[in-house]
Amino acid sequence: MSEARYSCIGEGCVTEHIVKFRNAYVKTKSGESFIMEGDNFEGLNEILKIAKFMNTKIEYVKNEGNRWEVKFKKD
Repeated sequence: MSEARYSCIGEGCVTEHIVKFRNAYVKTKSGESFIMEGDNFEGLNEILKIAKFMNTKIEYVKNEGNRWEVKFKKD
């Protein structure tokens, strides 16, 4: 099964990142994963903080050039 992918590319406001993370988290069933990608590193930092607060497993974080990608698993 492929993971759902959510893009924050081109979004400058970190609040948009947090809202997209929350929406992705709510839509994802327990035991499944989702991927978020973006190009705003402040947004990435906020997403990682929220994920830690919500005890969401971070499977990987990729940084390539000016883009990032994170895979989360919902328990």
